[in-house]
Amino acid sequence: MAGSPTTSASRTAGITSGALPVQRAQRLVIRHTLRVAGGELTVRVLGPVQLIGVDGEVVDLPSPSQRRLLAALALHASRPVRAEWLCGVLDVTPGALRTSISRLRRSVGDGRLQTTIGGYRLDAPVDAMLACAEIHLGSGDPVALARALERWVGPALEEFADEPWAVGEARRLAAIRAAAVEDLAEALIVGHRAADALAVLEPHVIEHPWRDRPRGLILRALAASGRPTEALRCLQRRHGRSRVRKGDDQRRCHPARGDTRRAVVALTLTPTQAYRRTCRNHQD
Repeated sequence: MAGSPTTSASRTAGITSGALPVQRAQRLVIRHTLRVAGGELTVRVLGPVQLIGVDGEVVDLPSPSQRRLLAALALHASRPVRAEWLCGVLDVTPGALRTSISRLRRSVGDGRLQTTIGGYRLDAPVDAMLACAEIHLGSGDPVALARALERWVGPALEEFADEPWAVGEARRLAAIRAAAVEDLAEALIVGHRAADALAVLEPHVIEHPWRDRPRGLILRALAASGRPTEALRCLQRRHGRSRVRKGDDQRRCHPARGDTRRAVVALTLTPTQAYRRTCRNHQD
């Protein structure tokens, strides 16, 4: 409908909320974001907080308070951030915040750090935003997922990750990275690259010992790479961990050998083979 309000992102991408299906509209906005970000100064939060210049060189921000201010603004990139909240993050007075903003402007540029009503807005690409966009667009594509994961050079918001204002976002970005690693491993398995999937999964399982999905992917990768004995042992250990409870009978901690072997064999079946086996079992 003519005259209906649209977001700034949808106007920039040349779309309105009713013109296209939601998923396609989101993809167009994300592609536009990635295109605009090319060749611009970028804020890094996926690791140590840094400014990355057009040439890829790190712009020095020696003061921890400047890096903290940059990180706080980057978490709300392209959105106004209240000065009162920033004062709390930096533990400074409003006057000291204005001084810090002026110093940061000299590094990022006047056009990228703007004053708004009651606060400030950072208009610069942030690597976390770009990584999430690439993960979204690269679903099922191991090359695209690997490229997105390369943006992580350390834990998100590295030196500030435990501070109250940053801890939630740091955990969210860590969960996004973990899920993307697992998506990459699954894409490699589907693409008949089980050995590469194992190389991705083995350090990931050590880093995230309580995530269940990567252990299932390791089983699939071992079975697909012709190592059913190792897959069998891995599945037995997995069942043992999941079934051991305080007060349980230790003799019941592992599944029957026949059940475990059938589970490993099932991992190697194609969908057609699995369907035929199911039909045969029902006929029996």
